[in-house]
Amino acid sequence: ESPVQSKIFGKTGTAVMANGSHNSVWFIGWREPMEYDQRRIAFASFISHATGSGGGGSRAAPIVAEIFRAHHEQRSMHDQSSSN
Repeated sequence: ESPVQSKIFGKTGTAVMANGSHNSVWFIGWREPMEYDQRRIAFASFISHATGSGGGGSRAAPIVAEIFRAHHEQRSMHDQSSSN
């Protein structure tokens, strides 16, 4: 469940090593300003020497989602404690 919706723009990528031993995967982009946070935030999630299957969309992008989810939860807890 997503606690808040925001517009996130980005690009995923995968670089495969010539010998096939591993990949490097990434998701890079930015988040548009939100009601409670007017900053445009840029991000990059890069996994070097990733083993197993999956590219930037399935491996690096979820890291960004988790960071924004944690940021929102921390912000919500801060707002609640400030209003008490």
